[in-house]
Amino acid sequence: MDGDFSITVPSDETVLRISYMGFETMEVPVGSATHLAVRMRLAATELDGVVVTGFQTISQERSAGAFNIISGQNVAERAAQSGSIIGSLEGLTTGLSINHGGGEDMFLIRGTNSAHSNRQPLFVVDGVPMSAENVDLMVNEHDIHTFTVLKDATAASIWGAQAANGVIVITTRRGRYTDRRLQVAYHGTINVRGRPDFNYLNLMSSQQLIRAANQIFDPSVYSFNEVMTTNFGLPINSFPLIFPHEQPWYDFHNNAISAAERDRRLSALSSLDNRSQIKDLLMQPEFMTRHSLSVTGGGQNYAVHGSFMYEHYQGLLLTNRNRYAVNLRQDFNIAPWISLDLTTNLAMVNDNSALFPEHTNVNNLLPYMMLRDANGNNLSHAALRYHESIMFLAQERSRTNLDYVPLDELNRGFNQGSLLNTRINAGLTIRLVEGLNFEGRYQYLRSSGLHEEFRDAMSYRTRFERAQFATQDSTNPPVFHLL
Repeated sequence: MDGDFSITVPSDETVLRISYMGFETMEVPVGSATHLAVRMRLAATELDGVVVTGFQTISQERSAGAFNIISGQNVAERAAQSGSIIGSLEGLTTGLSINHGGGEDMFLIRGTNSAHSNRQPLFVVDGVPMSAENVDLMVNEHDIHTFTVLKDATAASIWGAQAANGVIVITTRRGRYTDRRLQVAYHGTINVRGRPDFNYLNLMSSQQLIRAANQIFDPSVYSFNEVMTTNFGLPINSFPLIFPHEQPWYDFHNNAISAAERDRRLSALSSLDNRSQIKDLLMQPEFMTRHSLSVTGGGQNYAVHGSFMYEHYQGLLLTNRNRYAVNLRQDFNIAPWISLDLTTNLAMVNDNSALFPEHTNVNNLLPYMMLRDANGNNLSHAALRYHESIMFLAQERSRTNLDYVPLDELNRGFNQGSLLNTRINAGLTIRLVEGLNFEGRYQYLRSSGLHEEFRDAMSYRTRFERAQFATQDSTNPPVFHLL
């Protein structure tokens, strides 16, 4: 009961393996010693059948609340594919719903308990609350030991009102006794996703769009003069706009062209299809690679676990991101009655992307608006911004070219940013008397970021703003107003 034992060993090379429920297994070389004093270390979070609440570790039999425990290894396998630790919890536990569609709270544990309140659960990492964004940014999925999902009102008795929507408790790996030798592990993944197939969106082709427009469009109802002098049918502050497939109808209605010419121009538009150009010129294959290197080691009074992770992500709409994360967990047994743990995290994200054309939406671009002609010349989409007569008048008064060519915009600026997060988590445990411990924990978290967006003098936004603020005489009011 006091831990005393005597044993006969065959040689000095013998290694004693000592284990006990609730403690880390120790391997102790005998050598020439005739008396050994071995102090075992608690390993409550390494046990199956225990619940980690963030404040304490208790057996499942003593927990009165509803909970689920998820292995960190299961989450790491998913996170390496999806790029999100928290999002990878979907389907691994009952009662946890994850919304990937946006516009609503992403996580839901206990159901909706209010019409307008926040439904986000509380995330606790090594005993201290963190935001879901910082968990995904700062924590290496291969450093996670367990997730404990606390579902019912007993979580609120521990964490208070902030746990009204449930708690997700994350415990990370720590160093262990390895006789002062380091154990090294490497994990690497590469994921490639192709460009999307627009056929699955069931969008109208150019031929279908022209046919539908011919059936429903009546230039006598939406007269040319009315459209060009008011915002009829358009949002407030929009410029008078006539789409390219409507212009032949207006020209025919105003006796500017014949019916044959109208049909020829509409037929030419219906024969065009820009979907392959959108995929090839405005998109890139989605690509992600993650690499993680970790080391673990320790002796009788010191244990360490460290990791370095690198992630490169290439987004669909010409975006690129590099992420670096460093984690170092150290445990010190200062004396038999006092222990200290110190965790340091650094995470840095660098984004560097071309400026995507701001007035080009790949999901609803008119199917006949080509980006490049057969000779490789980039084409204008100014017709989708305003009528050519409006553009001509604005250019004449401002002495500024207001043509809008989406592919030219890609080379007229850049968008880059950096984010650095620093976290220090320290814990102190003092064993006062048998069965009574004092535990204190302190965390420091700091985030700093810098974002830079540059558009050169030839970019569309710069030219547009120059036209907006061009000096006008009293007889000619400005054509453009700030939108």
